[in-house]
Amino acid sequence: MLIVALQYPFRRVVGIELLAPLAATARRNVARYPLRCEIFEADASSFPLPDEATVVYVFNSFGADVLPEVFRRIDESLARRPRRIRLLTYGIEPVTLSSFFEQQPQVLALRLLLYVLEPSRVSI
Repeated sequence: MLIVALQYPFRRVVGIELLAPLAATARRNVARYPLRCEIFEADASSFPLPDEATVVYVFNSFGADVLPEVFRRIDESLARRPRRIRLLTYGIEPVTLSSFFEQQPQVLALRLLLYVLEPSRVSI
């Protein structure tokens, strides 16, 4: 998805990858683009979301314990700098998202536009 994001006029694109070999591959893949793209080798559950972020893409490679922490990082960023964020998800069941927001209503409350990308409706 970083390659797709780099085709749009974002001022900055950030990728987070837990595994060093995959982070290295991502860096090689995006190196040919003139736009600013940073790849961090980090755990997404503890990575602080940049306060200028307005679009967040979450791919469901996270375990059930990581996704709530990722949402908390988004919420912390929103608390530091209120703004509207568009959250794009892929591979996360809507029932999982609904369940999380029901259990944590203070997280991302009314400050988030949620887009669920369904495999049958996505073409790259």
